Amino acid sequence: MKVNFFGDICLEGIDWQRFEFDTALRTLMDGAVNVGNLECPITLHEVPKPLQVRNLRAPAESLALLQGFAAVSLANNHVQDYGETGCRDTLAALGQTGIGHFGLGPDQRSALTPLILERNGVRLALLGATRYANARDGLPGTASEQLSRLRRVIRRLKADGCFVVPYFHWGYEYVHVPSPRERGIAHACVDAGADLVIGAHPHVWQACETYRGRQIYYSLGNFIFHSRVFDGLSPVPNDPRLKEGLVISVQIRPNHRYEAAMHVVRLTDTSARLLDATGSAPIRAQMTALAALLAGPRLPYLRAYFRQTPAIARQNVRIRKEHQTAVAGSSADLLKVYRSFNGQDVMNRLAAAVIGRLEQ
Repeated sequence: MKVNFFGDICLEGIDWQRFEFDTALRTLMDGAVNVGNLECPITLHEVPKPLQVRNLRAPAESLALLQGFAAVSLANNHVQDYGETGCRDTLAALGQTGIGHFGLGPDQRSALTPLILERNGVRLALLGATRYANARDGLPGTASEQLSRLRRVIRRLKADGCFVVPYFHWGYEYVHVPSPRERGIAHACVDAGADLVIGAHPHVWQACETYRGRQIYYSLGNFIFHSRVFDGLSPVPNDPRLKEGLVISVQIRPNHRYEAAMHVVRLTDTSARLLDATGSAPIRAQMTALAALLAGPRLPYLRAYFRQTPAIARQNVRIRKEHQTAVAGSSADLLKVYRSFNGQDVMNRLAAAVIGRLEQ
């Protein structure tokens, strides 16, 4: 079985009738099981979830652009952008197009139900999980990253003879070095039997590593995403990293041994193009260096991670003030904003300050 894993896909603002995949990319996708993260509800519902920095959606017709995809993860922070109606509409639209999905359900048990695809003697089990938009209190949502539940499901799937791939929506945005938190979750999944771990959400590619003989790709970056969505969000103006993404091609044998190959794509608002060896060489060199960092001693890795985080933490505080607290209509709304803030911001700024003092 050949499987291609893609990063974040948002169809809002995309001219799906004119968007182009180049010949090399189409060739890579032909005949493969193609899987990505669909990061927008497919709905025409007009009542957005309040107090969001961005509310994303796209019409059902836009799914024609994904006709070559076998499945998408719905475990992400935007799946509830248009509430329960948006979730229901998304599931209905995917059902009508025949695109499989995973990571979303009416409760935690359903949300963590795997999508199983069979081909050439391989049973591929896809799981989606995230800490965002979790199913609770009767509202459909995503599967959480609760390790006890993830371990139990992974072990059961391995006992059933599946090749298990958790696809996470996690991590600190706009940084290339993955956080200690995400590494801990990934390692725990491999310890439980996961064969491969895939991640998305940071909107830039992140390092990969080999752990106990299994590959972990912490973030594949973007695949289809209109640039205007990021206006004012990245701390880097006109951030060129948002126009780079990874595609991981995995050839899986019936005995679950596999080879994984990394490809680099260059993105615009109207196209995705597979880079050749020369064009992808700079990113490959950076990936090699970061893989060595993750394989090395703990302290240099922690220094590298926390050095990159203060700028993002400050940006997140600014965004929260401009887009959320400024429009909060009551003290209850304000409480919701601060209850949902990214706790990593505080930890990352404190840790960066400590490391900075130690290095003086």
